[in-house]
Amino acid sequence: MKRTLKIRKFTCFKIFFFVSLLFGDSLFSEAACVGTECASLPAEVVIGSNLIDPALDAVYTKEFLLSMGEAAVLQNINSSMLGGTIFTKRRIGAGYSIARTNLSPRNYFFENSELRELPKQGMAASPSVNFGFNLGSLFEGPSPQLSKWNIHFHYFPYELSEQNVPFLKLRKTDLHGKVANTGFNVRYFPFYSSANSSDGIGKDGLSLGFGIFQSIQTISLHSYDRKPTNIRLSGQPRKWIGINDLTYNSNIYSATFDFRYAKTIGFFSFYGGLGGMFNQGSVGIQVERNFALSALANKDDFTTNPTLVYLDLKRNLFVNHSNWYGTIGMEFNWKDASVIIEYLKNKNSESVSLGVFIHF
Repeated sequence: MKRTLKIRKFTCFKIFFFVSLLFGDSLFSEAACVGTECASLPAEVVIGSNLIDPALDAVYTKEFLLSMGEAAVLQNINSSMLGGTIFTKRRIGAGYSIARTNLSPRNYFFENSELRELPKQGMAASPSVNFGFNLGSLFEGPSPQLSKWNIHFHYFPYELSEQNVPFLKLRKTDLHGKVANTGFNVRYFPFYSSANSSDGIGKDGLSLGFGIFQSIQTISLHSYDRKPTNIRLSGQPRKWIGINDLTYNSNIYSATFDFRYAKTIGFFSFYGGLGGMFNQGSVGIQVERNFALSALANKDDFTTNPTLVYLDLKRNLFVNHSNWYGTIGMEFNWKDASVIIEYLKNKNSESVSLGVFIHF
């Protein structure tokens, strides 16, 4: 006679306090098992400690999820492509930026399934459309003070797929999602004057910037096991085969400040600086696995005592976090056109961007 293991739910809520870091950490696990072999699964092990802690605490740690969200923020900041010099006209352009984390999730519970093929490094990428203008250009008469201010705005939403994220090499995996980045920046050049400007594009100098951003990501990955793989449950050798779904969501608001100094040699301007970011929002990940489990007596036998198991694991974080980042970049200016290459780096994430602009 078949036995059914009823659904059990476990919900945990923890709050961790760190220096400049607060996590609202919500863990949720749901499991259902139908079949004779359910009786051989220790419920307190499978549903409890072996799922909540190892799968989402040891694999997708709070630090890793935070760094994924931070990579998205850093990539959004880099989408501004501010450069290091002032422009005295209007500027419009387009670019592409990419970011990645330096942390990887630890492989544990799902190492014997196709989830091991899914990305083990947080990444973010997006094109962007940028528009900027000099405050002094809005008025007919000269205004030395307003001319020291540049305003930047960028926005770009797009659908995520394997075609427009070529750097992700995913086998037997479907990728879907949405990304939307928005940013508004105000940049001040305190020592700027018309004497250090040529063709509407500024030369050397110090600048200070302030910005606000919204970074939204929804990423869905679906994969299936190509063959049964080995797994040990409470020391018992078994095999499983199934399908996997992973969903990642983040919605983070950020405020930034930074300073940069630029030095121009011919058509090229080189710049560097330091900045700080303050992030607040939510980050969440959900892992679902539906699989068939082999018999306890014979790990290669799936038919004598057919058993199906469903696992649903979720982790949600409230993020209130601050961090520093460094900037280096190069800007090539020729007549009314410019090309910018910029690199941003903090402790756990890095981002690079390339943009082309027209000044008018």
